Amino acid sequence: MIHRQNPKLFFVGLLLCLCWQWASAQGTITGRVQDEDSQPIAYANVALLALENEELVQGSITDEVGAFQLAGVAKGQYLLLTSFVGYADQRDTIDVQQQVISLGIIVLRPSSETLSEVVVRANRPIVERKGDKLIFNVQSSPLKLGYDGMEVLQHTPNIWLDGGGAILMRNEAATVMINGRMTNLSGEQLASYLRALRSEDIKSIEVQTSISANVNAESSGGIINITLNKKPIGISGNLKSYAMYRGEDYYRLYGGGDFNYGLEKWNVYGAYNYTLDFSSSAMDSDITYNNSSNILSTNRFSLDTLQRHNYKLGFVIEPHKKHIIGAEVFGSFAGHQRDNDSDVRMRNEGNLLDRGTTLFKDNTDRQLFNATTNYSWQLDTLGSSLKVFVDYAQQDYDRSNDAISFYQIGLYEDNTERNQTDSKTEIFSLQSDLTKQFGSSLKWESGIKYTYTDRTNALRSELFSDNVWKNIEDRTTAFVYQEQILAAYSSVGFSFREKNFVKLGLRVENTDLERIDLIESVPPVLQNYTDWFPSLYYSRDLHAKHSLFVSYSRRMRRPSFNLLNNNIRKINDFRFELGNPDLQPEYVNKWEVGYNASKQSIIAYYNRTNEVINGIYFLEGDVAFYKKFNAGAQVQFGLDYNRFGNLYKWWYLKISGGLYHRKFIDEEGQESFQRTTARINVFNNFKLGKTVSIDLSGYYVSPHEDAFYVAARRYAADIVLQKTFFGKTLITRLHLRDAFNTLVYDNERVFPNFRTTASVKPLTRTITFWVSYNFSNRGEVSKRKNKSKNGVRGRL
Repeated sequence: MIHRQNPKLFFVGLLLCLCWQWASAQGTITGRVQDEDSQPIAYANVALLALENEELVQGSITDEVGAFQLAGVAKGQYLLLTSFVGYADQRDTIDVQQQVISLGIIVLRPSSETLSEVVVRANRPIVERKGDKLIFNVQSSPLKLGYDGMEVLQHTPNIWLDGGGAILMRNEAATVMINGRMTNLSGEQLASYLRALRSEDIKSIEVQTSISANVNAESSGGIINITLNKKPIGISGNLKSYAMYRGEDYYRLYGGGDFNYGLEKWNVYGAYNYTLDFSSSAMDSDITYNNSSNILSTNRFSLDTLQRHNYKLGFVIEPHKKHIIGAEVFGSFAGHQRDNDSDVRMRNEGNLLDRGTTLFKDNTDRQLFNATTNYSWQLDTLGSSLKVFVDYAQQDYDRSNDAISFYQIGLYEDNTERNQTDSKTEIFSLQSDLTKQFGSSLKWESGIKYTYTDRTNALRSELFSDNVWKNIEDRTTAFVYQEQILAAYSSVGFSFREKNFVKLGLRVENTDLERIDLIESVPPVLQNYTDWFPSLYYSRDLHAKHSLFVSYSRRMRRPSFNLLNNNIRKINDFRFELGNPDLQPEYVNKWEVGYNASKQSIIAYYNRTNEVINGIYFLEGDVAFYKKFNAGAQVQFGLDYNRFGNLYKWWYLKISGGLYHRKFIDEEGQESFQRTTARINVFNNFKLGKTVSIDLSGYYVSPHEDAFYVAARRYAADIVLQKTFFGKTLITRLHLRDAFNTLVYDNERVFPNFRTTASVKPLTRTITFWVSYNFSNRGEVSKRKNKSKNGVRGRL
């Protein structure tokens, strides 16, 4: 009789065997720390250091009875450093050759020196790597004081900010998380939230170019996790204001502040800011009609007025040392008005056919409310945890635009029309993540997430004719869009043979959506599909913080709700921008291989996107309509280089650059729109003393190309002078953006029967005076708490 081997049992047995091998190659160190009177010392620091260079391998603190444990220690010789405030350091050499090593009692003796003040500093490197993450330690960098969150991101390795405030990694929108929590913000609202963060409050920024299974499948452009400092004890806060001058009557004013009030077990914090912005831009564009040899030239001047209010309020409670509960609300109210004055001319072989003027007024009101609660349970001292997130967001979006056109010769008719778009979106999500740490070499993560989206969208278009407003039926639409996403993931990361690290993950997402037309009697659009998203990461340490890695992941990109709007934006009588509620997700396969050193890295990558979303113009007579469609595939491959760190104590340098090739492949497999593009971003920080610094930064992007779109080169340079006063509590800055006024946005779009060109020049050269004041009573709180020995121990 032949017995078939069960493959599931085989793999389970193989996994158990590997786990046993890892465990047998590691040891656990235990011990107790006491003073000379045999009293336990709680919260003493225990650090395991490499014997050859004293680099930190692992660390812990003692519990209430002075006990500690270091698990998952590889075999070898180490230096054990035990320390506590007021006691002399104890240094012991230990040899780990067994699975369990008990050091017994470690006695600390009082220090022979009496210190009036003790300052504890953690000298972390500016950039370090842990597993599949690059960690930018903001508090060890020149950006630790006086910058906002967007500025910190701008000077973080692997991250690129475009002129519109989008946060990109390799030309793709990155996913931004705060303390491991996904944000339901995007675009300018996300930028506003991040600008309200102070660099003093940001502990580190974790950057992942390889995507893990624990984030949404639509997070294809890389992951950015901003880790905030723990809220301090006492009262602290900040007042900030700046004035940006663009020239003539164009400026931006900003004012705001934040506060924190905290005790041992809880904190309350909040923030508010207000922005008033007056700006303008000029655009010259042409449409060349190949069939008729007509050329439409447009000169447009825009005036923009923006008012925005942002607020934030939250609390953190620690009812038990292993349990943390937090909640936060964030709101934004923004009103944006744009007035366009366009001069249009239609010519044929140099002869003027008609000339007209379009007066266009666009008003947008956007209200956002976001509430989130989270719960964290520390399951053990190794780092295992259970986290639960509940998130709710609501956005009301109202947009109206009115246009009046009149012509001199009469080839085209004068007209007046208006468009009104109203939408309301509600998003609810529930997420639970379980992390289990097995020693220092094996980490298992799993979780589930449910997201429900309910969106109503209506567009009404009307034409003023015979002294009455008449509905334009082929433009007027209304629909309800409901989407449910249920996701589950599991991943395991483990080290083996000391120098190798592997992380495997799998995410499954089921999407169930329904789109109901509220005007036309048509069956609802129903979709239900399940997708699998695997990920793989492998790295190997070489020597002295040098390593190699390779990764793969499959992701998707769902179209944003802005793209799904039934929005019609009239530029003039010959150009309209349309939304597309029928857009489908894009699917992305990403491969990369890289080399990391202590202060630099180089990564080669290859990305292929199927069902890619591209903007396409199409003609109806002389009118060009711009709309996003799913069409074909896009391939991009290239090299990324990053260099970061101090050249000297007074000079910090960051260089990010890359070279990539991009091409579009249509449904028939034909390749087009191919181009190789270079880009570089340089940031210098010079310390001219304890209170003065200068930043010099600049970037250059050579011409780049997407399907049906070619953009010209862009380059600009910034200068920042910063001066602090009164022990760095008062910070002043003078910021000159686009110092040489070189930033212009030129592009070209080529289609079979016509071609468009555009050149846009916003007011990019600005000068900003910035002042910020930090206040705190932490020093007084410290002095009061120092009277209690137990209180001091509890804070360390």
